[in-house]
Amino acid sequence: AGPVAWFRVLAGVAVAVAGSLTAALLLDALLDASAGQLVSETRLQDKIVTWEIRALAVLLGSINHLRPLYQLMLAQESGAWEQSAGLVQQLHLSESGVAESYLASDAVDPRRQ
Repeated sequence: AGPVAWFRVLAGVAVAVAGSLTAALLLDALLDASAGQLVSETRLQDKIVTWEIRALAVLLGSINHLRPLYQLMLAQESGAWEQSAGLVQQLHLSESGVAESYLASDAVDPRRQ
């Protein structure tokens, strides 16, 4: 398996812990910065979004095999097509399959209806 990169491990742990501890503050900052575009209607919605922020912090802080998949999703969302193509190759996926999946996920997104 090789030597452990302790600096990367500690940096990942720091990102995961910081994101988990400040998830509620991040949600409040996002709501304030959106100038009314994002609205939280219930406490349950607040809790779910806070859990999502925590999960995202853990994913961002972890060094695992799912990270390239997450980076591919971000590349697709931002239109970074060269980065997306590289990640598709790295993950051994087909570009047409990724495009179809992205379009299908966008079609069922309740925020877009």
